[in-house]
Amino acid sequence: ARTIAFEDAAANAESTAKTLAMALTTVKAGAWGYDTTTGEFWSSPGADSIFGEPLRRSGFENGIERFMVPEDRATLRDAWRQFFATGHGQGDVRTRRFDGGVLWVHATL
Repeated sequence: ARTIAFEDAAANAESTAKTLAMALTTVKAGAWGYDTTTGEFWSSPGADSIFGEPLRRSGFENGIERFMVPEDRATLRDAWRQFFATGHGQGDVRTRRFDGGVLWVHATL
């Protein structure tokens, strides 16, 4: 029974990942995440495209704040405080692309 449940969970996770990838491609959006427990960072191809180079290669996961417009860093810190207090946090911040352009990011923690 445990094996079947594990296989079902794995199949559901794979299906969810495929659906997310298709949705991100369709709307020309990207996603990235950081697991605070494992330290694992991931990014979708769309996120890499939006920022102009692979996020992992850039060191993005080692300090997202350095890519933020300085005036918006407090917004991200507030979102993290909210997350640690309630389990949810969010905020809209500006970040710099690798070519110097600016884009808005809605951060959901």
